[in-house]
Amino acid sequence: MINNELANNELANNELANNELNNNELNNKPMTKIILFILVSLLVMTSAAANEQQNGTVRGRIVDDNNLPLPGANVFIESLNKGSVTNVDGFYTILSVPPGSLEVSVSYIGFNPESAVIDVEPGRTSVQNFTLTAGIMLGDVTIGYSLQGQARAMNQQRTNTNITNIVASDQIGRFPDANIGDALKRLPGINVQYDQGEARFGSIRGTESRLNSVTINGERMPSAEGSNRVIQLDLIPADMIQSIEVNKALTPDMDADAIGGSVNLVTRSRPAGMRISATGASGYNFLAQKPIWTGALIFSNRFMDDRLGFNVSASVHDHQFGSDNTETEWEEDDNGNLYASDFQVRQYYLQRRRQSYSAGIDYRLDENNTIFLNAMYNHRNDWENRYRLRYRIRQAGDDWTAEIRRDNKMRSVSDKNGARLEDQRTRHMLLGGDHLFGGRLKTDWSVSYSKAGEEKPGEMSIGYRVRNVAITPDFSNTEAPAVNVAESQYRDIGSQWSLFDLAGNDNFTTDRDINARLDFLFPLITEGNNRNSLKFGSRLRTKEKIRDNVEYEWEPLDEDGFDAMALGNIRNISKDNFLAGNYMAGGFIDPAWAGGIDYDNSAQFEKEFDITGYYPDNYTATENIYAGYLMLNQNLGDDLFLIAGVRLENTSISYEGWEVDEDEETVSPTSGSDNYLNVLPALLVKYDINNNTILRASYTNTLARPNYYDLVPYRSINREDSELSEGNPDLNPTTSMNLDLMFEHYMRNVGLLSAGVFYKDIDDFIFEYETRDHFDPVSGTTFDLYNTPLNGSNATILGIEIAAQHQMDYLPGFLSGLGIYANYTLTSSKIEGLPVDGRENEEMAMPGTARNTMNGSLSYEKGSLSLRFSVNYSTSFLEADGVGASNFYDRFHDDALYVDVNGSYAFARNIRMFVEANNLTNQSLRFYQGERGRVMQAEYYNMRITAGFKFDL
Repeated sequence: MINNELANNELANNELANNELNNNELNNKPMTKIILFILVSLLVMTSAAANEQQNGTVRGRIVDDNNLPLPGANVFIESLNKGSVTNVDGFYTILSVPPGSLEVSVSYIGFNPESAVIDVEPGRTSVQNFTLTAGIMLGDVTIGYSLQGQARAMNQQRTNTNITNIVASDQIGRFPDANIGDALKRLPGINVQYDQGEARFGSIRGTESRLNSVTINGERMPSAEGSNRVIQLDLIPADMIQSIEVNKALTPDMDADAIGGSVNLVTRSRPAGMRISATGASGYNFLAQKPIWTGALIFSNRFMDDRLGFNVSASVHDHQFGSDNTETEWEEDDNGNLYASDFQVRQYYLQRRRQSYSAGIDYRLDENNTIFLNAMYNHRNDWENRYRLRYRIRQAGDDWTAEIRRDNKMRSVSDKNGARLEDQRTRHMLLGGDHLFGGRLKTDWSVSYSKAGEEKPGEMSIGYRVRNVAITPDFSNTEAPAVNVAESQYRDIGSQWSLFDLAGNDNFTTDRDINARLDFLFPLITEGNNRNSLKFGSRLRTKEKIRDNVEYEWEPLDEDGFDAMALGNIRNISKDNFLAGNYMAGGFIDPAWAGGIDYDNSAQFEKEFDITGYYPDNYTATENIYAGYLMLNQNLGDDLFLIAGVRLENTSISYEGWEVDEDEETVSPTSGSDNYLNVLPALLVKYDINNNTILRASYTNTLARPNYYDLVPYRSINREDSELSEGNPDLNPTTSMNLDLMFEHYMRNVGLLSAGVFYKDIDDFIFEYETRDHFDPVSGTTFDLYNTPLNGSNATILGIEIAAQHQMDYLPGFLSGLGIYANYTLTSSKIEGLPVDGRENEEMAMPGTARNTMNGSLSYEKGSLSLRFSVNYSTSFLEADGVGASNFYDRFHDDALYVDVNGSYAFARNIRMFVEANNLTNQSLRFYQGERGRVMQAEYYNMRITAGFKFDL
């Protein structure tokens, strides 16, 4: 039987917190009570452990014949009917083992079982390591190297108590995925949103990105986004991660801020032996017609009689690409006729350089005590030129006119062709240890520091416009509106045009976390069929997030002279194969020329700062979370295991922002604070129907805190576009009660069939409300567009997940290498109206919820050859920040189907060549307004190919 003592013996991972700790914070009552509780419990349990010297402990590590760890291995002492499961690094611990000569056995799907006899001494720790070799599958076919990653993921998923999905590093390599977001989209119930052709944000089980968490080694990642908590998944290369764990049902020892689920990125650490791996590749982007360069390196080894381990990893990805884009805003006239009030043609050229470096060191003091240090640094630079042709359209009777604009986004420097820079970085460092006291009390601890930041230095814009131009629009095709300008002098920048925009900004965002965590595991009943253990602990998370933007405008002292030079530096960027439609972008100011001007020369330019324009964007937020939990891990016979517990999280947040005074044209500081306690009970059950068939059920409670900036009582006004945005300090956190049921059947030939149902009852979900023609009583002005975050009332999500992995090794000859991987999620969501005039009783789906998501791949694994054809599909959903005053203005993310292929050939066990091709169908990023035919945005990226070699010792 599969041993059910995982929770009794696994080490808890950590989660993140925030920045500056001070004595006053540490002396707050919630933290003081938690510390006292732990100290008293520790003294009691240490005393109890001291009286248990008659038993011993068995510890060890399970690896494969390449010295790579095997997580989720089942380690069992049959004579005692007790055992353990290996953690993500392949380590296991069996507590309170009676002395004597005992046989320890190991089983792992896809690998041959092993056993060994070990002598256990009273009060001592006995070490028994195992090295497993690839096993025999059905049809007498030995598992190949390409399937070992799938085996790792399945074994870990099988032995976990909660509902999880796992992707191992070598399993990621079987798909053409550049970043962790692209890798995540292969899992059941995961939907990703794209930016410039790469997966950037992810949703889990019909919940938007804000309602999920992303952690590194159990510590929550800070966000480089300026206004929210969402993690950019395209920051981290897929080849830098040992495995990805998606926890869809949280246990009480996990941080509770993950309503949809928690994505944990496990970095390489604690190596079992020497490993050297290198990857080199190049490719081609068909839109930009530019090369792609990729390289990666891994080195790890152990020293000092295996007591000291060290590993380093590096990855570099340099990609020149872009996108062709159109954007439209639709309105209805008094007669119900549809027209575009704003139509844009955009062209982007982009170079992305992503670098990632990690290092880890661990030192084993003795068999019972280990300390370790992990660090990771991720850096992504985007150099981007954006060109925009914009028609702001007005109707007067039968006559149509437009204000036509041509503007660039760039950077006030001459390098990189004047491209604007978005510089995002994350840093993460964790010091921790695991200890065994008295052979019975297990303790894990960690402290960590994380920082994310985004800088946009010297970003500038330059634009020319012409007003009241007669046009002849054609809105008969709402997927491709047309605008015809009758007079040729207005079709491109010329002497009739005037400068309307010459501005710059320096944007800086930092998000800093300091975290501390302490966990204890203490077995209570160690013999018989009702074995159990108590796990408890506390955590401190402290965070500080700052956004500091500066915006300014330049006015040429000799405007005629400046215009003459600008109009002499026009760059025509029109292209014959513009993927978004039959449009010609036309001429724009050359960014290399514009970026090379010295705008700080006071003899040529006057620089003005409009503090009412940018101060409301800035804020400082601090958040302290004090958490404690208690959970019972209980066996009920050999086949039934449950976790029952409760988690308490106390949140204290304060924030400072800015409010605009319209009359005085000044800004004044604003501030606020909030404090609340969440009590979160949980019950998780795992029932082993037989060795390879499992039924899981869970009842959990989770939450999602509002974005910091949404809470700030700011007022931000853009008079040029007649837009007003306000914060909402009255926002409540979103909470959810979750029910899950999952059936899983694992096959000897590294196969899986699973089916499950989940239900979420969500209170106070947050959405971004947007309305037109809003009268603002503070300024007495009617704005074209108004935005503010609001709490919804109640929402429910009901879903079904089905997944299958199967190797068809029973087929004859050539066909025995075929395999399938498929999953499908059906999600139905409903909200009970919105607190918006006219929409209180309207039935609608919850924002961010796609009804259908599907992944599938057909693979071929035979000898040295590996081939895979993959598809990823999701249906449309209402955007979380796209809720309008009526359903006419709602913004939807449209259906998307992505098709990828990849293959590899191993010349030897350690050397293989690979080829990858992404987005073969040229799937666009597409949004529509209210109805699918009213396209709001269509952005195309074309496909890309990559080929290279990988060397692995």
